[in-house]
Amino acid sequence: MDKYFENQYKRTREFYKEFYYIMILKSPIVIMVKIVTLILILLFVIFFLISEPFSARQFLRIFLAYVFLWSVIFIRYFTEVKYGCKRELKTNNGEFFEVKFTATENEIEISHVNNENKEYIIRVAYDKIKKVIKTNNYCFLISEAKFAHAFKNDSFTHGNLEDFLLFLESKGFKR
Repeated sequence: MDKYFENQYKRTREFYKEFYYIMILKSPIVIMVKIVTLILILLFVIFFLISEPFSARQFLRIFLAYVFLWSVIFIRYFTEVKYGCKRELKTNNGEFFEVKFTATENEIEISHVNNENKEYIIRVAYDKIKKVIKTNNYCFLISEAKFAHAFKNDSFTHGNLEDFLLFLESKGFKR
């Protein structure tokens, strides 16, 4: 199998922050909460302008409910980042994994190398990938098993990001 693209980097806390940002703060339920929040703010303004204003107590109850809801969302985000890092550091004796991705015609090979130079290899066929999400620093490939595999945008050792995205388009994925 000829390798078309290769990407190698060492994970950091920033990886987990970006990963959980898209998985939690950009999730459909959080987007729905954002939309409902905007609609409610608009309704508050309309009701305030055309009818009797809400009492301070009613407004405070609704405001505190939204503060609580957003607090839960952000606490979950920061907790996932913290424990994602902690899990990896514990697994790898205090260091982040070195990650290497190789894209071939039929699959992507992901290898994690720990600090004892033991290599763990996973192979994922393109038909098992359900979604491609590009962020500022990473390109996440989400598999049907709900695993996320990430290429770091500036860490290609063979090929480049733009050609890789075009390659993924040729496999049927949208940018």
